[in-house]
Amino acid sequence: MALNIDNAIKLIGHSSDHPSLERLLLDAGIEKLPEDGDDFTLRQVEADKGAVILQFTTAYQHSYGPPRSEGSLILEDVTVQNSRFEEGIGPITGNLPLGLRLDMMQDEVVALLGEPTSSMEFLGGFFLTYDGLFPELTVNIRLDLDSRIIHFVRFMPAEILTD
Repeated sequence: MALNIDNAIKLIGHSSDHPSLERLLLDAGIEKLPEDGDDFTLRQVEADKGAVILQFTTAYQHSYGPPRSEGSLILEDVTVQNSRFEEGIGPITGNLPLGLRLDMMQDEVVALLGEPTSSMEFLGGFFLTYDGLFPELTVNIRLDLDSRIIHFVRFMPAEILTD
């Protein structure tokens, strides 16, 4: 069963205890729930053999404001990785939102979504950042530096600005 990526994105900011989040995971055949602990991998849930990662955090409020539901582990981001660049994962069985596909190149992404809020080379990749495609969310798209094909797409809350 495929994880519904659209629904996962809508649940960013909710606790792992939230009934809709639990239902999303169960509907996708995922029985492993995130666990609190020092190892961040305990706080993530994988679908499609690691091609889709739901990352949970205990420090949500510090960066993003109050969570949308109560609980110790809050869904911080949803990342969809291209199995072309990550050995032993995927491929994804669900669909990306916004008409995105993991085989898209930079010019196709910009033609589809428009000019990004920001773009830059960083950590061995080229990033396109879009704000405002979803309410209160940021979409980060990492492109392979050589081919400019999507390496991963990450959906995350917009960070709050503090003085």
